[in-house]
Amino acid sequence: DYNDYDNTEAGVIIYYDNIALCVELSRGKDLWRHEIKYDGNRSEKSLPVLWWTTSEESGKRFLFATNDGVLLLDANTGKELWSTEMQFTDIEEVEAVTFYGNKALLMYDDDQIGFLDMKSGKQLWTRKQDIGDIEGYSALENLGGTNYLLLSADDTQIMINLTDGSVQWEKKEEELEGILTKYRVAENGKNVLCYFKRKAVMGSNSGTHLDLCMIETKTGKIIYKQEIAMTTYAPIEGIANFLSKALLGQKIISAHDYFFVFDEYDVEGDVVFLIRGTAGASGMCNPETRDDDGEGLVRINLATGEIKYRSYFPLNSVGFRWSAVNFDIKDAPQPIVNDGKVYVVGAERVVCADMKTGKVNWKIDDDLGFPTNWKFHDNTIFLKVGKQAFNAAVEAKSGDMNVSKAWNKDPYRIYAIDPADGKIIWNIEFENDPGLSMDVVFDEKSKTIYGADEEEVFAVKLTRDSGGKKLWSFNFDKDGKVGELEHEECYAVTQSSSSSSSLSFTGSGLSTTTTTHYEASAELVLQPHFRGDHFIIFGPDGVCSVGLDGKLQWTTEWNWAGKKVTLQPHFLSSGYITFMVKEDIQLLDEKTGKLFWKEEDDYDAKPLLSPNHKYLYMLEDDEVRVFKMTP
Repeated sequence: DYNDYDNTEAGVIIYYDNIALCVELSRGKDLWRHEIKYDGNRSEKSLPVLWWTTSEESGKRFLFATNDGVLLLDANTGKELWSTEMQFTDIEEVEAVTFYGNKALLMYDDDQIGFLDMKSGKQLWTRKQDIGDIEGYSALENLGGTNYLLLSADDTQIMINLTDGSVQWEKKEEELEGILTKYRVAENGKNVLCYFKRKAVMGSNSGTHLDLCMIETKTGKIIYKQEIAMTTYAPIEGIANFLSKALLGQKIISAHDYFFVFDEYDVEGDVVFLIRGTAGASGMCNPETRDDDGEGLVRINLATGEIKYRSYFPLNSVGFRWSAVNFDIKDAPQPIVNDGKVYVVGAERVVCADMKTGKVNWKIDDDLGFPTNWKFHDNTIFLKVGKQAFNAAVEAKSGDMNVSKAWNKDPYRIYAIDPADGKIIWNIEFENDPGLSMDVVFDEKSKTIYGADEEEVFAVKLTRDSGGKKLWSFNFDKDGKVGELEHEECYAVTQSSSSSSSLSFTGSGLSTTTTTHYEASAELVLQPHFRGDHFIIFGPDGVCSVGLDGKLQWTTEWNWAGKKVTLQPHFLSSGYITFMVKEDIQLLDEKTGKLFWKEEDDYDAKPLLSPNHKYLYMLEDDEVRVFKMTP
């Protein structure tokens, strides 16, 4: 029975029990098949982990992590090029496979490293020594014509020549600590600036630290070392096996997680670091004194390591944590740099600071709200605050869905702010989150933003003198006849199941055990889609098109069919829209809303659209069916 697939340039690999079948979908041709023993620890479906590589030199290759080890196949023929026995279990703590050019790096058994040539299918070298748990690694490419690997282990840093596996130099923990997360090659090409994450769980200097180390590449000589930022938080959970845990589907902490984020800006030949805590101001501190706020700016001369200034100022309200509302700092409005100043958003404030001096020019934090998006144009900052968020959970076996409010931060406003002094020029307030049903869209040409809540889609002019008023609004139910988009009712369930059997000997003879695996997910289907010069709105009672002037273009019915959606609405490059609800696959003309055709297929099948949007493939059990995506 069909389990799953991987869509690749060489063809679609479809997995049936212990067989991987590569199919050319344009013709339905069976290209090759190969026995793959799956690792039961790898995923709920017990599928192999696949890595893909392609280049003119090495050709197309598949690298599988299987129940027996690692397997390299020619992607076009399925021919086995290389394999090695290697048990992927949570005990042996296998690291991963990472590609460097046409080669792969294999790290396993805590202290063994192998380097595989993907072209020849030969392992070039292996290295084994007692170095403790491998915590992280990073390639330093083309330094003086040579590629290196800096390996961070429990108690040592090792620089390895990637060509022959030889050790260039080695540093003990007291000399150099941490995990390399990033690097810069110095102008002379002989030195490399390394960014190390250093973690201390206990002691007077406990916390997670960002160190900059200028190192002479070939000798390992440390030219200087400066600590840029730190948080007092350091998780006890080790990161030694973060990649192996990812393979096993376990929740992990990445080696690159500092528990703060930093942005870099070039200023008069120096670099200014902007530091923000991922959980708000909590735990952030000045690494020299372990006091102050720890969020703010640090300016450093990268050539000499001289710190020009450390300027710390709280970006977040005292006691407020981003994580308290499940809001990732990566989703927060990104800092803006303009005319030598940086504008940065905290959880409930906006700060403007001078990049040259680190001095704070102004800040807003009184009754501002929770910033979620902003735009800088027309010599004005336009800031959106407020957000409603929902959690959607599905019970895999029954398909029962529960959608509930995760959190709510009001008020919902858009501000126009003068960047010179932080004065508010105007603001417009909304009853509900204007980004609830659709991400707020800014149209550069018309200087207009478009938003949507549960009842309407609307437009607001973003200019300094617009006064903060709606240009128009379009009611989904009254104007479009497609019904209201009550958010809890806008999700659909996609559900699938697969079975696997195993044989075992018992006292009475041979016994067969069949296990059924269930998967289900909740997907947001009823929503407006901004299409550049119009909107397509999927509602519970129909689909409609609305122009950028807020006027209805067309409305048509669609079979929402109790929220059983196999294929979410897809906008095809040909100008059509396709979707599958219940047993019906449908094709609509996006310009007119005309239904071109409707065909029945099995709800339990797995849909796959071809990259050119010409075909829709339905994968089910032991059969593949194809539909042409044209009228």
